[in-house]
Amino acid sequence: MKNITKILCLILALTCIAGFFTACTNPPPTPGGESGSDGDDGTPAETPVETPEETEPPKEDIVITSAYAVVRPETCSDAVKNTAVAIRTALAEATGKSITIKEDFLFGDMKPAELEILVGLTNREESVSCADKIKYNDYMVSIEGKKLVVLAYSDEKLAEAADYVIGLFAKASNGSITLKDADQKTVRAEYMQDTVSIGGIDLRGYTIVTSKKAGSVVKGGASDLQKKIIDVCGLYLPIKGEASEETAKEILIGDTSREASTKIDSSALGKYGYAIKCDGEKIVIKTNDMDFTFMKTMSNISKEIETGKVEAKTGNIEISATPLVTSFMFSDVHNNFGMLEPTNNYGDYIVRKNVDAMIDHLLDTTGPVDVVLVGGDLMSDYHHWNKSGNWPYKYFVEYRKILVDTFKRLSKDGKVSYVAGNHDYAQGELSTDGPGNNGSYNSCDFYFGDAGMRQDWGELPEEDMFVKVGEKTGEKYLLAYYYEVNGVGFVGLSADHDAIWSVQGSGFDDECLAWLDKKLDEVDPNGNKVIIVNCHYFFDHRTKIEEDGTNKYASVEYDRKALTPVYLGHKNLYHIFGHGEVWYSDTTARYVSHHNTQGKVIDVTGKETDSTQVVQYANRDFTLVYGGHFRPDANAYSKWFEMDFVRGYAGLETFGYTHRSTCTPRVGQGLYIEVFEDRIVFTMKNIGDYEGFSTDDLITPYTVYLYK
Repeated sequence: MKNITKILCLILALTCIAGFFTACTNPPPTPGGESGSDGDDGTPAETPVETPEETEPPKEDIVITSAYAVVRPETCSDAVKNTAVAIRTALAEATGKSITIKEDFLFGDMKPAELEILVGLTNREESVSCADKIKYNDYMVSIEGKKLVVLAYSDEKLAEAADYVIGLFAKASNGSITLKDADQKTVRAEYMQDTVSIGGIDLRGYTIVTSKKAGSVVKGGASDLQKKIIDVCGLYLPIKGEASEETAKEILIGDTSREASTKIDSSALGKYGYAIKCDGEKIVIKTNDMDFTFMKTMSNISKEIETGKVEAKTGNIEISATPLVTSFMFSDVHNNFGMLEPTNNYGDYIVRKNVDAMIDHLLDTTGPVDVVLVGGDLMSDYHHWNKSGNWPYKYFVEYRKILVDTFKRLSKDGKVSYVAGNHDYAQGELSTDGPGNNGSYNSCDFYFGDAGMRQDWGELPEEDMFVKVGEKTGEKYLLAYYYEVNGVGFVGLSADHDAIWSVQGSGFDDECLAWLDKKLDEVDPNGNKVIIVNCHYFFDHRTKIEEDGTNKYASVEYDRKALTPVYLGHKNLYHIFGHGEVWYSDTTARYVSHHNTQGKVIDVTGKETDSTQVVQYANRDFTLVYGGHFRPDANAYSKWFEMDFVRGYAGLETFGYTHRSTCTPRVGQGLYIEVFEDRIVFTMKNIGDYEGFSTDDLITPYTVYLYK
């Protein structure tokens, strides 16, 4: 019974070569660019150098005939298999006879055949011996006794070696190819360093070992370390789990059970603490269980690797106290009826007074923000929640400019993100002076118009926006878009206009979600980029903390099923929403819903009011955060509103109806967001004063430490 795994492990232990298993797995892609040009990451380009083997005596000629078999590793990538087939095909054409191709496993006490062409990192001693003479981006074609070794660690370089061999086969004469010493070839890439050391220990022959409990962050860090070492000096260090047989030369990543690892107490290192220590031949890299600290430590090690030397030391990583990005969310302002008239009983257009009051308060306390989020339901002009209105287009154009100028006051340089809510959609369709079908217009347009994102934030390339033409209006709707500020992604997501109107629902366009899914994977392939999604709608929202400390949730199942698969895997994605009417005055934690890697809400019972809570769950995925509300429950107008009714027509043919919420709210809430290098802090802010709510309330912030 074959046992190739034991054979391969034995050979690895005996030879201590770095990278024996590369051909038995699909090796990592080579960092950097093509040969002869600078790499994308700024590292020196690979410059192939043909190097004769001057230290070895000349090899005796060998004659390749149809008696030779092509041998490849038993387990290898498709690329290696294809390369072996290409060599077999070329030899068959050269000899005019069929050629055997086989895997390298040996059953029982079987011995290798004498005449073999070894392709890739096979388990033959000739392959093993040659592998010790090259690095990851090199390749070798070598005569070893009567065997021909065609060898490289990477699939790409192996294909180059095969091209050279196929060229030699083209010189066949009388059904055979004579290969001389001069036909051997070794091509070496140029590297930044000859080797790399950690704590003075040369990494040649080392293996990277991770804990059996290692999550994706630790495994990703180990993989990045492996790739960086390849990039800098060409050494290939295989990665193994701690369940594998222990060897002398190991780099232990994270909390493994190896004795050298257990000597370092990770809990004693502190939040930002790390240790890089040597214990005999073992090298230990360890931090606490904070993913950010681990990845920041690995990033710092990666920079040191470029110098060829990583010092053994303990310490704390440095964290900037200045946010990368600040933002603030306004949602559900609901400017409506007479407020939208240039001839109301107050004289002219009015924006809800608590919006300007909040802007003034923030400018006085926190200062301007990088990005203002406007979460929809800016305007309502209809006399019932599920009826359309006929607000004149000329009024909308004038009012849009007023709103844009209002929100820009809080932005450092005019970056304001607008999305549509159900109330924004439910107007403009009955207008007679608009540019759309039958004089209708797109009443949620803050991009294509003459004031808004396009003018203040910049034109979006086609690949960063999803646009749909409405069947009812004939106008373009920007249903999704992507901007980036200081490395933080900002997504705007609006519901489907044509699907929403008749039922005031919250469904999303399927094509739009497919576009967003692709865009998120494109900008966040590793799942750790900070992304803030501005969307009017929620799909899981914490509404109540019971007396026993448990959480109660309300949900819109359609949105959950549609958006969850789009968001999953993006661990630093925060979906900020409005639409609801929820008011708390003690802690921002009540407004947050974390989801796990299966898309289910994570139970954080008992932690909602902990002001020092640092949220770091091993299985945490995307997060939803309620962004606040600037028009409280309209039905409780006597409690929440000043009785300053604003009367006007707002395009209605009949006069006399005044919506209750046209008076000024006595209080409003919005979400202040600070994105730091290692964390994101959410703080709900109050504006106004009434029955337990005050502008002076310092609602406890909620801190989430990022995956990095």
